[in-house]
Amino acid sequence: MLVATVLAPLLAGAPLPADPSTTRIVAPVAGAVRLDDRSRPAAARPLLVRGRSDGRAGGTIDVVCVAGPRTAVLRRAVPLRAGGRIRTAIALSRVPVGGCDLRAVPAGLREATGEQFRGPRLVVVRYEPARPVPAAGDEGGGSDRFRVAGDGVVVREAERGIDVAGGWRGAARIAAVRVDGRPALLPGAVPRLRGRAPRGFAGVDAHAEVAPRSGRVTVTTVSPLARCDGDAALGGCGRLAEAGVRLERTVTVTGATADVRDRWVATDQRPHRVEVSVVHPATMLVAPTWWQPHGGDPGPLPGILPARAGTVVAVGASGAAGLGVAPVPTRLTGRGPATIVDETSIDVPATGGAALHRVLAVAVDRERAASAARVVVDPASAPRIAIDAPADGTVSRASSITVRGRADDPDGVAQVRVAGRVARLGRDGRFAVRVPLHDGANPIAAVATDRRGDTGAAQVSVGRIFVGGRPDPERPGGSA
Repeated sequence: MLVATVLAPLLAGAPLPADPSTTRIVAPVAGAVRLDDRSRPAAARPLLVRGRSDGRAGGTIDVVCVAGPRTAVLRRAVPLRAGGRIRTAIALSRVPVGGCDLRAVPAGLREATGEQFRGPRLVVVRYEPARPVPAAGDEGGGSDRFRVAGDGVVVREAERGIDVAGGWRGAARIAAVRVDGRPALLPGAVPRLRGRAPRGFAGVDAHAEVAPRSGRVTVTTVSPLARCDGDAALGGCGRLAEAGVRLERTVTVTGATADVRDRWVATDQRPHRVEVSVVHPATMLVAPTWWQPHGGDPGPLPGILPARAGTVVAVGASGAAGLGVAPVPTRLTGRGPATIVDETSIDVPATGGAALHRVLAVAVDRERAASAARVVVDPASAPRIAIDAPADGTVSRASSITVRGRADDPDGVAQVRVAGRVARLGRDGRFAVRVPLHDGANPIAAVATDRRGDTGAAQVSVGRIFVGGRPDPERPGGSA
């Protein structure tokens, strides 16, 4: 009897309920990601949502986003169109932290996890201009910041010799920039000085593209740098001039992972020195492991490290393509009280004594602070020189003495000096020169110089005493 009561209206041709029992959102496509640029109203327009349902015109649905146990309502009581079609727009700023699953459900229903409600995964990339940094004294900057809503991971290219497993929670921020030793302004600080900017200085040029199938977002910004003439504070800056460098930042977002790449390019085809102070308001997700050239593992970093600031210097010579440094590493500085003393050796290849070897030694502590030392190794040997006579410790009464010896070098000995006097060098490498003696000890040094400028030395000490009579220079130790 109850079944008949329920089915009677249906069998009599009564209208179906207006609210749907099944829905499917078809746009945006599955996995799509969209850009939310709050600094540019045109770019921050709402996201269009389209879909289908088994309801009919007059019914209503709520557009919600499901993030785990939480359900956020993005748009309430959206009326269904003819044929149960769904068409509305949502504000990207209402998307929950970390992204969510977009669903359309009957109005008032909060259980949206059933298979009858289908929709794409939605992750929003938000563009947030940072507050300008005053250009006074040693400071200067302002920056543009990209972040994935919520717990997205920003993965940066690993530095050489470092295997970074995991990434960073949040996004790096450029705190200050110096070009050729002078503070420079990123366009985030320029709007206050728009009237003093160079002609044609337009600030940040941003462009975003979304791949329809994969939902991958690529955001490209070009930011020319300016500098304030003089060292006055921002409010008293006389005028702005172009710094000759621009920042090209590319952010590629796939799902909840954003890859940030920075490239500094010279705009005037001249070499520039760019110093970038990077602040990372984040914590490390997974500890990296470090590579040491001589073996030995200093151990992994702690699982979570506090955010720190650091400065990286990017130096390059410009050519047809200008100055290009990509990416800017996020160098974290920290305190490391431990000291490791170690020795290692390297094999220097035979080069015939004509080449120099430059060795770079890098020390890295557990908090990612690195220090480097460069050493120049000369594989060529110095000239060999020996004094045959007089013997060290000889005592003489003469006023002068003849110094004899020999010198040799694979590259050839260019000159021998004994006590400052140039000695005549024979083909066999032997030399002889007479040098004066003074009362007391007489240190006599012989220095050989080869054709590459390397030197070798030998030294003896000769004492002179005077005991009555007239010293005979031809009879050492005697008198006339």
